[in-house]
Amino acid sequence: CPSLSFSIQLGSQSGTWNVIQSNNPTVAITTTLNYPEGDYSKLSYQWTVTNQNGGYSFANAGDLQPTFSPTTAPRTYNVQLTVSDGCQSLSQSATYTLTCSQQATQPTIDVFEGAATTGSPFCTVSGASSTCQQTVNLEQTGAQYPELTLRANSTKSNGDPLTYSWVVDPNTNFATNVQPANGQSRTITFRPSFSGSGNSNNF
Repeated sequence: CPSLSFSIQLGSQSGTWNVIQSNNPTVAITTTLNYPEGDYSKLSYQWTVTNQNGGYSFANAGDLQPTFSPTTAPRTYNVQLTVSDGCQSLSQSATYTLTCSQQATQPTIDVFEGAATTGSPFCTVSGASSTCQQTVNLEQTGAQYPELTLRANSTKSNGDPLTYSWVVDPNTNFATNVQPANGQSRTITFRPSFSGSGNSNNF
């Protein structure tokens, strides 16, 4: 048989997959082939993952330089190339480790009137510049603004619990009776405190 040797190199050895956004990585594979006495047209290439039954795909799996897409995390993949020329078959492997992204989704905030989160919120905001407006007749409420409850909505790709921290923007009018006082909860209740119209509380 003619002398045959080769090596494979993955574009990266590890990556993360954000399950929520489904942006699993695509890994380019470089193969260096040495076959000085042989006919290259007789060579065939077979790419596979030897330690998994699923959770991946190859683009151009019959080529010498394919791309590999792992789709299940956390998992370590043993990527293998087998080269045959009809006289011999040789295999080489490389490992790729895929972990889950720890990123949380962009939160939205539901706004409820009162100290409970039952029923439907009267508005939902998302993004840093979103606002929620409410008109209050102070004569009907005894010159007191109603309590409002804010509820954050977010998830983490690996299902782990989230932590929360609410802070009153010091550049806006103050809010009173903030509960819990440390702001470390998914929901927070407060009573707006300002005079006049067109004013705001920012959290």
